[in-house]
Amino acid sequence: MNLTKEIQTKLQKLGSKIELSKIVGNKQPYNYAFDRGNTKRSFTVEFGKSKNEYSIVLFEKIKDLNYSFCHFRGVFNSLDRISKLIIEWNEKNEDISIIKKNFNELEQFEFFKLKNKNPEIEKYWNKIKNSIFFDCGYWKNEEWNNRYIYMLEKLKSEKYFENYYPFTSVMWLRFSLNKELTKTWELDLFIVPSVEKKIGNYVVGVPKSKEPKYFKNLETAIEFYKEKLNEHKIYNW
Repeated sequence: MNLTKEIQTKLQKLGSKIELSKIVGNKQPYNYAFDRGNTKRSFTVEFGKSKNEYSIVLFEKIKDLNYSFCHFRGVFNSLDRISKLIIEWNEKNEDISIIKKNFNELEQFEFFKLKNKNPEIEKYWNKIKNSIFFDCGYWKNEEWNNRYIYMLEKLKSEKYFENYYPFTSVMWLRFSLNKELTKTWELDLFIVPSVEKKIGNYVVGVPKSKEPKYFKNLETAIEFYKEKLNEHKIYNW
């Protein structure tokens, strides 16, 4: 089944003027569907765990931090429901609360409960958390994602990091002293959940080390990471 073609047909039957986006060569994507025609709101649909399930993410552009913010993700077993959702989201621009009420298949993004005293720094923390949430195939990496969110919550609660701006480099969590992300440590100094759980749950990268350091316990990893931040020089890139 061509997913783009199926959804486009259903949208037309519902009287929608939405034209799903095409890829290079003016071709319709086969295994996914998307639309970037709306100046603000967008979506992506993919096949779910099986050919009878469909996964969707709903997002919009955020000017402040120059990224796309994912409001909802969910798995549906009906393309009719997906099509109605797309119309409400992309064409009618319905309010977030209406979308949530009308489609119980959706999971809404939740901001951190513990707020940073600096609203600008808070935006950077939520940008990273949202990047983990923003995933059509989120169930594939659910355990790793949960460890990442747990790591973010722990670091965010530490006084040591309260005045730093968090950011990522290929999902490696790093920190900067300014929001322009120009006053920071070397690229190889980072903390991130480990993919190789047999070695450890978390890994800290250390500049000039042949191998990163693995830890079973997050608290121990954080203490080691803080030690290395204190030992290494901050650069103004």
